[in-house]
Amino acid sequence: MRVMFASILSLVLPIAAFAAGSGNTSPPKPVVKCEDGQVYEKKSKTCVDAKDSRLTPDDRYQAVRVLAYAGAYEDAQVVLAAMPEYDDRRLTYMGFTTRKMGDLSGSMTFYARAIEANPANILARSYLCLLYTSDAADDMQCV
Repeated sequence: MRVMFASILSLVLPIAAFAAGSGNTSPPKPVVKCEDGQVYEKKSKTCVDAKDSRLTPDDRYQAVRVLAYAGAYEDAQVVLAAMPEYDDRRLTYMGFTTRKMGDLSGSMTFYARAIEANPANILARSYLCLLYTSDAADDMQCV
């Protein structure tokens, strides 16, 4: 049953990543490396605080995506902290980065909150299902 479900997920996840809003499933191109809590602002070509009003939500999400691809999950969470707490995209990214840092239980909580905020959040549902079908879920007694 898990193998069949995992096979279905392998077909859905690329579509879900596209549906998440980036429109691009390829790894992001690296940009200027900024200090912790800062994001590269294209217009001024400088690093600014993640809470800077010149940054759009999409600027912040792009920065989070770049940091996550680089494996800088804690830095990504610093940028996520500058975003609205109950935004489902923020909660999905928090779940992703939390999972990558090894806190599976915490990531499940973020994914569940993302789905509660937006039941149509396919990416959060996919990541949550991936957790439930992983070997780690057995260790956590989730299934």
